[in-house]
Amino acid sequence: MSRINCILVDDESLCRQDLKDALQDFPEIQILGEAENKKQAQLLLRKNKVQLMFLDLSLGNEFGFDLLRRSSFAGAVIAVTAHPSYAVEGFEHDLTDYLLKPVEKNRLRESLVRARRKIGLGKQPSEELSILADFSGKKMMVPHSELHQLETLGNYVILHSKKGKGIIRSSLKRILKELDLNLWIQISGRHWVARKDILSWSRTSNGPLTLTLLGEIKVIVSRRHTPKVITSITPPRKDN
Repeated sequence: MSRINCILVDDESLCRQDLKDALQDFPEIQILGEAENKKQAQLLLRKNKVQLMFLDLSLGNEFGFDLLRRSSFAGAVIAVTAHPSYAVEGFEHDLTDYLLKPVEKNRLRESLVRARRKIGLGKQPSEELSILADFSGKKMMVPHSELHQLETLGNYVILHSKKGKGIIRSSLKRILKELDLNLWIQISGRHWVARKDILSWSRTSNGPLTLTLLGEIKVIVSRRHTPKVITSITPPRKDN
């Protein structure tokens, strides 16, 4: 497996040590250095070919977000913090993932899968990726396999999932980059549905194409996307 060069940015030495201990189970991760503030982190980024940065978003009197704003770093950034409230702002900076302290081993493994994809090293087929979303004020991870629909709403994306409706501050384009698009069908400019959820479709002579999804949910396909949808799905049956 290809090595990944990373740095740890956290103002607390014990937290850096905890993360180093957790990373010992991942021999492909090579720690090039540690920083406890923005200045040290910027120096590490300039002197090294860093692919991955573990970043505490609260660096004493400084903020990790400021480092991202002032840096041209284009690698993967995994936020590590004790403050769940930072998650929403984190999406604005295109964070690769978001870990809460203390870091859980399974979540760390999942974050590294995301990081590999971000830096172009692919993903391990045995690992399933998830999306962090807000469900009525509660942050939860949603596995890709549990997603049913994706809809844009201004600067947000609504996730329809087994956990209910979640919201994430992100562009739909960014989320789609993480998904296997062979498993999804676009039904309008702002709406995608999971192919596995389509039960049937129906259409009157002059009316719109309607898809019936799991749970007897009806969704309308835009006229622009109707021809492509019809040719790309193989429905179990066609309603009259």
